[in-house]
Amino acid sequence: MKKSLFLFLVFATFGLSLSAQKLGDADARLQRSMQRAERMANSMKLSDADKSWFSPLFVAYQDTLRNLRNLQKPHIEKKECKLTDDEMLKQIELGFDIDEKQVQIKRAYFQKFKERLNAKQLKQVFQRAEGFNKARHPQQGQRPGMGGRGGDGFGGPGFGGGDF
Repeated sequence: MKKSLFLFLVFATFGLSLSAQKLGDADARLQRSMQRAERMANSMKLSDADKSWFSPLFVAYQDTLRNLRNLQKPHIEKKECKLTDDEMLKQIELGFDIDEKQVQIKRAYFQKFKERLNAKQLKQVFQRAEGFNKARHPQQGQRPGMGGRGGDGFGGPGFGGGDF
């Protein structure tokens, strides 16, 4: 009886610590997004009223894109094991669907940001995210030893790299 009670308490404590960690990760992610929105608002020299409008909208925009990218993560993790042809085709289709949804989301938020930001500020909002990803993953989309665009004449995603 004591062993089962002890095991129950151990598992309950472990479960609580995991859920607290997940909440902590979400809080930390929200905190980073808020700080990033604040830095961006300062770099765009927004007024206090515009900052209070911009920050929550920018955080929502980033969170929406992040959640969409996370939809593909379970499928990406399957790359470790051998996939069937059908599974590979489904992954490709899912990637296309996610890309299309990202463009739709960006267009929708572009219209919202466009209400109060000028062209230069809009450029910062929508190009900074791309530059941020390139800074974190500088080799993405490049063939080894090809220096930059992959030498294939195409500069877009999916054209510059691969293991073929």
